Amino acid sequence: MRHRADDLLERAAWAQRQGRLEQAGKDIRQAIRLYQQIGDHRALAHAFRQLADVERALNNHAAAEQYYAQAIQLLREEHDFVHLAQAIRHLGDLYMEDGKVAAALPCYQEVLGLYDSLACASPLEIAHAMRKLALCAERTGDIRTAAELWKQVRDLYLDMQIDSAVSEVSRRIARLGMAECRMDESAAKSSEVGLSGLLTWGRSQASGS
Repeated sequence: MRHRADDLLERAAWAQRQGRLEQAGKDIRQAIRLYQQIGDHRALAHAFRQLADVERALNNHAAAEQYYAQAIQLLREEHDFVHLAQAIRHLGDLYMEDGKVAAALPCYQEVLGLYDSLACASPLEIAHAMRKLALCAERTGDIRTAAELWKQVRDLYLDMQIDSAVSEVSRRIARLGMAECRMDESAAKSSEVGLSGLLTWGRSQASGS
């Protein structure tokens, strides 16, 4: 039964790559039923996450949100924090696509918190999550915080030597009126906001919305 379920997920992944999303969804649902019978919660969580991705691609955002939530709950119970961070980030992305900035904020806050506590994320993953938090700041009108976040994102891209990303983020900073980094002592302190500071900002924004 397990092999059958695993095969169904592999077939669904192949169908996703080919753009056959409806077929992928059918295969994943079959796999979910099998994993539920087996009682394999970790595999079930991954199946729900995969199904959420399919529903999101089909623009069925309500269904996608439901399946992400189910995956997240199971991953919490399994203490699978690496995949938990990925699922929460995808849920945050879904909220951003729907313009639900207040709902997205705590998602990215938690993702960055997981990355910080586990020290398991790559600089690229941290940059991706942090840039989403910067977008949240922009959309809530907190331009100063957004600029500070974008600067940290740019620093990460600089360290990774991703020149195209550095250029893109630099243009964003310029549009926010922060292209020139003339900093006095107080500005220097604000530009060095650490991850804990960003999480504090996320909490304050989420609680105030």
